[in-house]
Amino acid sequence: MMDPTTSPISTAMHSRLTKRLLKIISLGLALIIALVACPYADAANNKKNKKKPLSKKGKASELKTIDSVGNDHIVVGGSIYFIQGTTDIVVNGDEATLGQIKKGMQVSIAARVKTYGRRGESNTFTATRVVARSDNELAKKAAEENKKRKIKNNKNK
Repeated sequence: MMDPTTSPISTAMHSRLTKRLLKIISLGLALIIALVACPYADAANNKKNKKKPLSKKGKASELKTIDSVGNDHIVVGGSIYFIQGTTDIVVNGDEATLGQIKKGMQVSIAARVKTYGRRGESNTFTATRVVARSDNELAKKAAEENKKRKIKNNKNK
């Protein structure tokens, strides 16, 4: 066996080899990281370029209408939303009260679950924000939007 102090490789040469080995390992790790990160970057770009479906928060023509209004709740799409004193209510862009909300208005609601429904029953919710509109032209606007979509879809095919 050779004594490490009498090694045929000089200290300077050993230091250069160590530096080269570290560079190779660093480059290898950088390459691995780049290969792993590339698919995620592509996915992010594809999400940006994807056509997004219209959201309920976006187009007024897609908002649900109020089915009924009670003393402390409103019913929208079969779901019950309880109104508390801390609930923000906005009607036609102005602050309002529950008394100003009418059946048939279009509404967007932010809420949290109050009680979970049992089998066959729906959940009840506590509304934190209710934004309602009384624009009677929204049904016509919805029909126009649907026609435009159909025309676009037929042209793209």
